[in-house]
Amino acid sequence: MPVFSAASDRGPLRSSTAFRITVLKPLIPYSANSHWISTDTSSNSNTRCNADNTINRNSDFVPAQFGSCSPGYRIDQDKCYPCPSGSYTSGQDSSCSLCPRDFYINRKAADSCFPCPDGKKTMIEGADSEDLCVYIDTSGRPLETPSTKLLVLGICAAIFILTAW
Repeated sequence: MPVFSAASDRGPLRSSTAFRITVLKPLIPYSANSHWISTDTSSNSNTRCNADNTINRNSDFVPAQFGSCSPGYRIDQDKCYPCPSGSYTSGQDSSCSLCPRDFYINRKAADSCFPCPDGKKTMIEGADSEDLCVYIDTSGRPLETPSTKLLVLGICAAIFILTAW
């Protein structure tokens, strides 16, 4: 993995320690004043570098900017906290909303939820995995797959044919 050096409008950032910087999936909204880097490639340890060169290791929140948060984050006392998987927010709310039935989101800090694939539904609000999207029979019970329904119909047809003979 290559080692990168960084620079800002104030000149190069200097450090006695070289860091390996790996690209992470967005954990927080991008801001011109903050960036997330990984300083430990053996774990999920994250470091937040602020514009004033202060560092917050493993912080679970980011400061609110102008009294609001980016989408996917709820605001609480001038701090923005990511919504957990299965919930979302526009960034202006003090609480996260659960994904409605038949929708899911499998990551934190989401601003919307994904619809279940065609024909599938969730049994609960706040689904945090596509695996919770299942086929539902006419009585409202989940079916594992469409082949399960076909198997049941096939057995019923076989019983009907055998009894008719």
